[in-house]
Amino acid sequence: MVDVLVPAKDWSRAKSRLGPRLDAAERSRLAEAMLNDVLSTLVGSPSVDSVAVIAGSDAIARTAGGHGARILDEATCLAAHGAAPLTPGRASPEARLNMLLAGAARLARQRGSMVAVVHADLPAARPSEIETALGQCRATGATVVVADRHGRGSTMLVHPPGRAARFRFGPDSARSHRLDGARDLVIPAPGLRTDIDSIADIEAARAIGVGRFTAEILGSLPFFGHVVKKSPNVQTDRAPTNLLWRDNLE
Repeated sequence: MVDVLVPAKDWSRAKSRLGPRLDAAERSRLAEAMLNDVLSTLVGSPSVDSVAVIAGSDAIARTAGGHGARILDEATCLAAHGAAPLTPGRASPEARLNMLLAGAARLARQRGSMVAVVHADLPAARPSEIETALGQCRATGATVVVADRHGRGSTMLVHPPGRAARFRFGPDSARSHRLDGARDLVIPAPGLRTDIDSIADIEAARAIGVGRFTAEILGSLPFFGHVVKKSPNVQTDRAPTNLLWRDNLE
């Protein structure tokens, strides 16, 4: 049994580092599109038995439900973790995320499953990459961490059954997870490593090939029409202008 947890914070607060180039409404639309692509990818991964979205808003819950995902509200996750009601508000965003994941994993572990975390901003991730990370965990019996393309953050974490599910998301989280015993994913997996925090990340994801939902949103934003024409790092010959995408189900 493989349960995948996808934390998704309120889109109104998502991707603030893109603020100089995208306004709040555009960032919200992009975050929604990326979640749709991530959930489509997970649904297309044969080893994934269930997907649970830790939903930061009702809108996120509705989107996740459209993919057949289980919805976990934040209060339920915090209660399962045993966090005091006032603690999350005083915690850093990273500490809060780790508390939410610990509670969600505890709920999943009641089913005796392998538990994976996949972030909601991986529009270029492919089912084959997800499968390889799960397969490495299954074969080695060790926790697997997927470092981002910069080698610092963690885009996916897989805990095997029977191991304590600990989460160290935050600054330099890939190193923190390794210090906690996790092993690096052994394949390149460029799509799975490319999370979106900057315009350069979006360009990198487009060069790999993003999912249908993200491609449609980016194609509708004037700024990214400019990026495609001017940036040498984006492979514009792979698809019609502004619509770099690949089939989520490979």
